[in-house]
Amino acid sequence: MIFIVQRLSKGLYAKVNEMLNTIGGQWHTGAQAHIFEDDPRDLIEEMIATGAVYTRKDFEFFETTTELSQRVIAHADLEFGMKTMEPNAGRGALAVPAAKFVGIENVTCFELMERNVKHLQALGFTIAH
Repeated sequence: MIFIVQRLSKGLYAKVNEMLNTIGGQWHTGAQAHIFEDDPRDLIEEMIATGAVYTRKDFEFFETTTELSQRVIAHADLEFGMKTMEPNAGRGALAVPAAKFVGIENVTCFELMERNVKHLQALGFTIAH
């Protein structure tokens, strides 16, 4: 959650708001803050250091829906112990349900988007480089 605690000029606020939205912040009126799915500190530091940040669009990341991932996994005929790889793992929409069949130790994920890599690692997945 990010609070803007200082009054900003209209133009500066618009730029800060756009930046926070770009990195995944959603304005929450009740909290009077931008809410993030993941900790945004690394992204903000990256933006300050480089003047750039890579977003989902830059990585062509389009999350697989739960319905579609269930259909894919149902057709995969997975069995415990099978080695599986998710070549575009994203946030694990296919890897998580596959792990329920084959065991998480048998699922290897490949992902380029750093915040997704961190998310997958936090879930316990092995990341191929």
